[in-house]
Amino acid sequence: MNTIELTEKELKIAQLLLTYIKNHPDAKHSAEGIARWWILQQLFEEEIALIERVLSYLMQGGILQEANLNSDQKYYKINDERLKRFLGKLDKDLIQDEN
Repeated sequence: MNTIELTEKELKIAQLLLTYIKNHPDAKHSAEGIARWWILQQLFEEEIALIERVLSYLMQGGILQEANLNSDQKYYKINDERLKRFLGKLDKDLIQDEN
């Protein structure tokens, strides 16, 4: 029997698939269903956590502000002045890194 070697991306998918099965031991699906409902759902949840951290970082720096839309969800908007300063600093840092 030939041993299958997985790429890093394939190992990540295997990890997501096994995590889903661990949390839903009675789950059954086709390959397409697994991709759509199991893997994408977990990737979505990971991305939400990542995006929330980035949003907090940008709000802490004053680049984003919470917008009050009378909703239970948080909405964000750009603080134009702070964004211009941030991008200017970022450009300077990139130029210094190249030298």
